[in-house]
Amino acid sequence: ALDQNTGHGELPLGPLPEEGVSLQEIEKEVIRRALAICGGNRSKTAIFLEIPRHVLIYRITKYELDI
Repeated sequence: ALDQNTGHGELPLGPLPEEGVSLQEIEKEVIRRALAICGGNRSKTAIFLEIPRHVLIYRITKYELDI
């Protein structure tokens, strides 16, 4: 669902595990899924994730997600 004030969608998050969760692993998975949704197009993925393209490229390299 979209927030009427920001236009952003809500994340479908369930309860977090008691043992904790790696924010880096969550970020990697979100980037992986966004790249798939955007057909691997980095510019579209950056827009989709609402981050600058250079930040996306940095994170793709950092997490070795290059496709």
